[in-house]
Amino acid sequence: MKKSEKLNTYHHGDLKTALLDAGEEILSQKGPEAISLREIARACGVSQTAPYRHFSNKEALLVAIAIRAFEEFGHTLRVAKESRSDPKAKLHELGKAYVEYGLNHPHRLRLMFGRQSVLQSKDDNSIAAKGVGFSLLEDTVEELIQGDEKRLKAATIAAWSLVHGFTMLVLSLPNGTLGASDSDHADLLYTMLEMLQHGLFALPYAGDSTDSVTLVT
Repeated sequence: MKKSEKLNTYHHGDLKTALLDAGEEILSQKGPEAISLREIARACGVSQTAPYRHFSNKEALLVAIAIRAFEEFGHTLRVAKESRSDPKAKLHELGKAYVEYGLNHPHRLRLMFGRQSVLQSKDDNSIAAKGVGFSLLEDTVEELIQGDEKRLKAATIAAWSLVHGFTMLVLSLPNGTLGASDSDHADLLYTMLEMLQHGLFALPYAGDSTDSVTLVT
């Protein structure tokens, strides 16, 4: 296909998808800092001005790539949760899927949770995509504990902090610090989630010495 023909095809609706695909490829290989509208235009074989038909600047492109990543991430977590019927098993599967996704796609994870333009985006699609993972986790935690909304939120954030923090530590620390293999990471994660379920979820909420969250057994 000649370049002029390719440009004409993109003009009729394929360019945005091609640009996002190119951006994801660069992200996976080099990280978000390596992405530019000029670079993805070159990768797609279009003019340097063509990407501006769909993205006003680099940050707009990164937000769109992040939305894709959040949608894929949410689907991965949903499949993991639905693979089990027992609430405790659901939590373990969610945690495992979260960590595996982050370790397999470190640049995506850092874009999703570390880029201000992504975190602050008010785009409806962005807000919806970013909320899926937390909602799945919150629904699972609600099956595990009995308590009011404040306790539910605290327990959900505790679980989220555990799996996200663990993922970032594995990515950031020297290889082998938290285990030499995926199996080591899985075993450690399983133990931490067990401790969370039988510890934090059963503790009284801060400032409340008379009422506690009850773990559903």
